[in-house]
Amino acid sequence: MRVRCITIFIDNPITELEECGWSNADGYLTVNKEYTVYAKYYSWFSGIDAYLVCDDNYNDRDYYWPVYIPICYFEVIDSEKPSFWTITTKNPGYEGPNELIPSKYEALLNGNAEVISAFRRIKKMSEDRP
Repeated sequence: MRVRCITIFIDNPITELEECGWSNADGYLTVNKEYTVYAKYYSWFSGIDAYLVCDDNYNDRDYYWPVYIPICYFEVIDSEKPSFWTITTKNPGYEGPNELIPSKYEALLNGNAEVISAFRRIKKMSEDRP
């Protein structure tokens, strides 16, 4: 799945965007740049739907995790989801690889080497899709 950033500023952002810290995406996204989506989370924070993408700060060394960014900053340019994405009742609202379910995403943020390695594999598989 691929998306394109359409804006980094939301005029009159809804309260939920402000509460989750995403009233703008300046410094995280570049307008017209395409991003690979690694997962989708419905109602990620305060009812905000978000895509898991590697923002502009990702460098795979000291900033090695993707970030959930509200979908309002993007337009979908390729809606085909990878075959390894799953939807489970154990993780309502989450669509993506089992290796990045919300509890494992927290481990990724905490620097868990096993989960970092799993994300790198997922990233490569996602980018190698025809």
